[in-house]
Amino acid sequence: DVVITDFEPLSARIARQNRIPSIGLGHQYAFCFDIPVAGANPVARFVMHEYAPANFSVGLHWHHFGQPILPPIIHNFDSPQGPPIENKVLVYLPFEHLEDVLKICRRRSGQDFFIYHDLKRSEDKGHIHLRPFSRQGFLEDLISCTSVVSNAGFELASEALHLGKRIIVKPLAGQMEQLSNALAITKLNLGCVFDKLTPAAVEDKLQCPMPGAVHYPNVAKMAAEWIAAGKWADTRDLCREAWEQTRMANL
Repeated sequence: DVVITDFEPLSARIARQNRIPSIGLGHQYAFCFDIPVAGANPVARFVMHEYAPANFSVGLHWHHFGQPILPPIIHNFDSPQGPPIENKVLVYLPFEHLEDVLKICRRRSGQDFFIYHDLKRSEDKGHIHLRPFSRQGFLEDLISCTSVVSNAGFELASEALHLGKRIIVKPLAGQMEQLSNALAITKLNLGCVFDKLTPAAVEDKLQCPMPGAVHYPNVAKMAAEWIAAGKWADTRDLCREAWEQTRMANL
């Protein structure tokens, strides 16, 4: 009856070739609307619009910017959570060399850095805690940390915002989506942005004020009910209801 794609090209193109209605649901579809954009060029814009085309586009973002887009879909954090551990920093920079990441952490002995990278096993060296990729372990450290240092991807920043973490991002050079995310974080006063992976840059950003938590509603449930209703050309009521239930501390 319908194909739902989260910016995945095969499902989107199979739907188009077979004339099956398709719904694009994801952050990238927000770029179909008038939102803050940085690093744009004809190639990047072409990719955003043609990589996974859909008949009906529903974008996700941290703010609506006056457009018919939804808040983020995030992990369910309904279980009880204790207070964050002071000076615990979660570091997720998988596209950076590990040694470069370690250089920015070694000088800050007063903070514990939990670094997730392409590793075979966990290792603890004083205030440096190396961790292999693990969704469960990562979520546990995300919940208990005070700050998150990462690239400017959308999903991790969304979860960190929902949990009230200090967000410090380094956008990947030349990637329009990440550069635009960093611009939005700056415009919305949701976190700090740095361009070069240096100890001084990170030390400065770790002094940024702690934000308040952003409460996002259960967007997945709301979107599922909207899809089941079958009125895909009209997203106005869906988006309005979702933002009415969103509580943003800084806005």
